[in-house]
Amino acid sequence: MACNSVGQVVVMMRPVMEPNQSVDAQLFASTVVINAFGDSIGSIGMIQAGQNRPLGTMSGFGVLPGVAIVGTAASSILSFHSFIGDTIRVLSLPTQRRVATLRHYRAAIERLMSAVGPSPADDQIRRTLLAVPMPDSLPMFRGLFVTSTGFAWVVTSSYGDGYTDIVGVRLDGPETYAIRLPIEIEVFEIGADFILGRTADEGGGSKLAGYHFSLVGLSKP
Repeated sequence: MACNSVGQVVVMMRPVMEPNQSVDAQLFASTVVINAFGDSIGSIGMIQAGQNRPLGTMSGFGVLPGVAIVGTAASSILSFHSFIGDTIRVLSLPTQRRVATLRHYRAAIERLMSAVGPSPADDQIRRTLLAVPMPDSLPMFRGLFVTSTGFAWVVTSSYGDGYTDIVGVRLDGPETYAIRLPIEIEVFEIGADFILGRTADEGGGSKLAGYHFSLVGLSKP
């Protein structure tokens, strides 16, 4: 789900899953546009939603007035759609495909398990997830954040990297920027000059992490 300052909201419905579907299969879901009152004002159609597996791709969304932006993380492409589903244009992000390692896979599994909380069956769940074949490559990014200032930002680092890499691109021009945070955080939001997320604390819990940045002086990927 994504929204903008004029009350337009892009919502992806529950993905369609087929019986005995491969863990590598891409799921698809209907994607609609509503206003701040919950009224339907458009439809993007069936969109690639992602994969139901550790280190699976997951689509991200952004929305500008009259335009929905979709990134599937299966590639470096962002697609721009009208609210009647027409593809207006595409934009390539400066991201590179990376090989998945066991470190990444274990970290992604721990992230999934932490999201649902502790359970007496944790050891069995962990063994079951580790038995799922690991993908050859990491998602191209995780998280898509579109700002009102005309930028799209994506997180290009993976669970288990120990740091957080973020790449930004201006939607109407060639400028690109790169940010590296020295710790690994789960990014919640990226604005015009800030990053908000969550990171692990020393006691095994979590805490909020906030960063301020300026485009002046940022590196170019």
